[in-house]
Amino acid sequence: MRTFPSVEARQQTLDAFYDSEAWLTRHDAEVIAMIASYSMAVLDAPPPLIDQLVAGLAPA
Repeated sequence: MRTFPSVEARQQTLDAFYDSEAWLTRHDAEVIAMIASYSMAVLDAPPPLIDQLVAGLAPA
């Protein structure tokens, strides 16, 4: 799960990562070969909800 301050910030971050030399030359084929399926959902969540989700994912 990832969180971004806005849809625009998400797109900028993903573009920067997936257009990087490291991704394009070293990891792309290896990672793609391990993906059986891919799903994405973009939710507009208020900060308190995000805090609750993060707290719920933290190791006990």
